[in-house]
Amino acid sequence: MTAPYDNFAEFSMFATLHDGTIYIEEDFPSRAASRAEETTRPPPRNPHPDQQSQAMMTYWGYKFETLSLIPTPPPCTPPEQIRAHQASQTSNHAQHCSIVHTSFGPHTLLLGGEVDGLLGPKPSPAEQQRHDKPIPWVELKTAEQLPPPHRQQHRDVLRFERKLLKFWAQSFLLGVPTIIVGFRTKSGVLTGTQTFATTELPGMVRRGTGCWDGNVCINFAAGFLGWLKDVITGEGRWSVVLRKKSGVVEVRKVGEGRGGVVSDEFVRWRRDGKNGGGEGNGNGVRVESAEESAGVAREKQEAAA
Repeated sequence: MTAPYDNFAEFSMFATLHDGTIYIEEDFPSRAASRAEETTRPPPRNPHPDQQSQAMMTYWGYKFETLSLIPTPPPCTPPEQIRAHQASQTSNHAQHCSIVHTSFGPHTLLLGGEVDGLLGPKPSPAEQQRHDKPIPWVELKTAEQLPPPHRQQHRDVLRFERKLLKFWAQSFLLGVPTIIVGFRTKSGVLTGTQTFATTELPGMVRRGTGCWDGNVCINFAAGFLGWLKDVITGEGRWSVVLRKKSGVVEVRKVGEGRGGVVSDEFVRWRRDGKNGGGEGNGNGVRVESAEESAGVAREKQEAAA
């Protein structure tokens, strides 16, 4: 979704066509190599005295989540447990995994994604089916603090609103209604927080720098999915790659069979028609990504304080 406005956007995925549906998963080795490269990236030539490494800034994000979330709703959590939680070890393992059914134009998707926490109790399945109460998911992000209004320059606001593009796209796809941004100094000190409604971010940017348009992102995603369905029309393992600064998505067949994208167990389940098997044929595109992740339904142990 962000590719039309992010020249540094990149992804590497594998796809396979099975029973009328395209299944996509992330290229995990490629992602691991990319992350390793980021941690060893040389520092800028003239860094700010307080500038920290990419690895340290990643840690700050996880620490912000640790300080903002507790495993149980606040009314049910003893005060001493909350105080002890503030000193608990930072971990990036516990997570909520949400399975979302959505669409871009005529293209139906099932997405698996990681969400940071909840602002309140999760509604019952019956309430969710009636759409009476959406799940109060919340996404937690960090960003460098903006200068005071009288010292702000256009580039300061532009940098922040470009960052909002990724925040919006991730939350929009998974139906997360609320984003809380923690603002920090260059040395990692939290100076404040601000809450944003996901649906209001495109309008906010349109009234600001206008550096991205949500409708363009949605239309690009719909066009890309349609093109992908026109290209992947036969069985096999397909590579789907977008490289930084290339502006071109490359799709090529790299092997036969399903290439591990779809497991044998799943194929047998569909074939035997168990537990509702057989549903989902037709024009679907099932996407499974690692960052937003959900190959397995691990349940996050935390709920927002």
